[in-house]
Amino acid sequence: MLQRVLSLLLFFSLLAACASTSTGAPAAPRGVEVARPLEGRSFTVTQIDGKAVTGVTLEFDKGRLSGRSGCNRYNAPVEVKGDGVFRVTGGVAMTMMACPPPAMDTEQAFSAALEQLDRWVLKGQTLELSGQGKLRIRATATP
Repeated sequence: MLQRVLSLLLFFSLLAACASTSTGAPAAPRGVEVARPLEGRSFTVTQIDGKAVTGVTLEFDKGRLSGRSGCNRYNAPVEVKGDGVFRVTGGVAMTMMACPPPAMDTEQAFSAALEQLDRWVLKGQTLELSGQGKLRIRATATP
């Protein structure tokens, strides 16, 4: 068992050492980008639970996730690990403006999805956040 663990550790160390390209971005195995921190990155949400949405953003900075939730602004502490673990680690703070029904519906769907997230994967410029084995949020990187 110990030999297998050491072999895997050596393999992943070598993979990490060889993973960068000339642009500094990690190489992508089997079409999925190697896990890299989301710190300092921003995304525009395109789908929540398979439904197209607008007005929702994700901004990762210093262990926090913030942005627009369809109507209001939000902020929450998050844990994002390189092995795909994603977790909101504390309460979600949100402004309390009233908005027309389409924006409020989007916000409610986003809030419900945010509470259930447990996994993340970055495929090129597309971030997928899942919860309980189901894709909940799909977002595209913003420049």
